[in-house]
Amino acid sequence: MKSVFTALFLLVSGSLFAQDRLSSTEWESVKYDIDKSWNDYKRPDAFRVCLPETSHPLRRTNLSDHDCIMQAIRSAKTVGNDEALEWIVASQCRNAGAMARIRKAGDKAVKYVVDSWGNQMKDLADD
Repeated sequence: MKSVFTALFLLVSGSLFAQDRLSSTEWESVKYDIDKSWNDYKRPDAFRVCLPETSHPLRRTNLSDHDCIMQAIRSAKTVGNDEALEWIVASQCRNAGAMARIRKAGDKAVKYVVDSWGNQMKDLADD
């Protein structure tokens, strides 16, 4: 009887932890969303404003998606991953699905950004 409860516990706890992990497809989507933001230098205009339901307190109208990713790198190097993640999420203010996927990826998304483009901003850590 004890082994039945142990097996049941492991099954339930394993499926709960699996919900927190990203599938490989979701991770590829996260990377695509972040890469797209990195390559978007366009400042928002009247047709590119953030959706009201996904507006983000860090996002200002004069920042491009690329600028948000750069701010994420600065934050990761100076403040920490929590703020950096918020900047990455802010870069997706027109895409609620991407915001949710990036939040789910958490520190993995921050690591991806810093590993991908952080060397282009090496000197920030020394400031």
